[in-house]
Amino acid sequence: MYLTEEEFKILQGLKLGLSFTEISKELNKPLRTCDPRIDSLYQKYRVIDRLELSKKADLKKVTVANIEEIPYWEYEGTQLVQSIPICKKAVENIISLLLQVEDDKKEFKIIYSANKLNKFWLLDNGVEKIYLYRQKPILAKKYF
Repeated sequence: MYLTEEEFKILQGLKLGLSFTEISKELNKPLRTCDPRIDSLYQKYRVIDRLELSKKADLKKVTVANIEEIPYWEYEGTQLVQSIPICKKAVENIISLLLQVEDDKKEFKIIYSANKLNKFWLLDNGVEKIYLYRQKPILAKKYF
């Protein structure tokens, strides 16, 4: 598994049973429940919470690398790729937006995130972020 240095420190802390406050001190940066580094770890290990992450993750099988060098998933045992689910509505939105762009060489980044709080796709051109798809999960009511 390829992780950034910060992701590795967070994972180490979780494996040791440290709180977010204690891990924040190690990072010298704040760590929140809805933190992109935590979301990234959940996605990489295909888990939904800290407990499952700390059980599934093996620190001996981690490679720390620069974020630009990190591949995401292994495909058919030979190629490292990132698999992102896409729906028809998001594709239609992308096409609609790109048809309005006059500069054929203008570059965009497609950003995808899925966590407990939301799921979204957005198109980022460096100046603005355009949401292509956004969904908030329905939270079940707890009865005590």
